[in-house]
Amino acid sequence: MRSSQQDERRIECGRWREALLERIDVARAGRDSEGVHGLRVACARLDVYLRLLGWRVLRADLRWLRRAASSVRDLDVLLAQSDLPDAFRAALQAQREPAREQLLAVLAHQRCGALLNALEELPPLHFASAQRRIRKLATRVALLGLNARRPDADVDALHALRRALRRLRYAHEWLNREPKTARRLQDELGALNDVVVAQRQLAALGLTATLHEYDAALSERLAQQIQQVRGAWQEASGAILGGEA
Repeated sequence: MRSSQQDERRIECGRWREALLERIDVARAGRDSEGVHGLRVACARLDVYLRLLGWRVLRADLRWLRRAASSVRDLDVLLAQSDLPDAFRAALQAQREPAREQLLAVLAHQRCGALLNALEELPPLHFASAQRRIRKLATRVALLGLNARRPDADVDALHALRRALRRLRYAHEWLNREPKTARRLQDELGALNDVVVAQRQLAALGLTATLHEYDAALSERLAQQIQQVRGAWQEASGAILGGEA
């Protein structure tokens, strides 16, 4: 009886739509950098809700909004680090205000307003159909995990695993599960991504040669983090792919 009742349960997305609205207000005010991070998270969670519905509509709009927030968030994460060389910090700070202006323009755009209105009309999620789609997300994680374990796998392969794992984690959370193992592994992959973002920003700003010692330190940190992630995946994959998450 309990299983039947669970299969018929419906899940609403209202709380995360409201969370998105709140975080947009915080991001607009600009007093708390966590508002931008929260905006990204809310977009990602709502994207997973749409995936569990089996919908493609609105996902491109959420991705558009999230990408604008990501440009600011990546800079904030880097600027929060205490060991940045002065030249790198100055270059990042010079990028931060234009990135914020671009985010504000996106938030003021009619496409953003239309997205928020459309999110009000989303139907409830049926537990049984969501559960079936979670299995597909888990299969995707499994395939990417196998690819990431290859000796020649690059950081792009690990980045793809991070995104797929995040979707699987959020999918479980939509069904009121607590995916602790997936969250811990996602933290490891997130730390790896922070190093990758730092290196790519350094290269894009043309500072790699000037700050070669810092770049070498980042490369060493990256190699260590890759090994740490692979070990963490090996330990966690059984639980994650077994549905325990």
